[in-house]
Amino acid sequence: YPHLESEMHTIRVSLLEIVGLRGSRSALPIVEEMAKHPNPDISASANLAARRLRGREAGSEVQDSSESRNSQLSIQSSDIQVPAS
Repeated sequence: YPHLESEMHTIRVSLLEIVGLRGSRSALPIVEEMAKHPNPDISASANLAARRLRGREAGSEVQDSSESRNSQLSIQSSDIQVPAS
């Protein structure tokens, strides 16, 4: 993410928003470092991006767990026999 080092603060803020919304968790160390920036707009954007990156990772773990539970439920429900009417 070389453009995060831009001299223009507005570019950094915009890129941090994009990284937070679309970036991978591998960007987290860079984003966390940017959260220490003296410019409050940059540090606030970096903090938000970091929360989004962490949240997306946590969300996928929850989704994976939920999908696993659902597949177990469908296997169990297939064992139920309903009498013909």
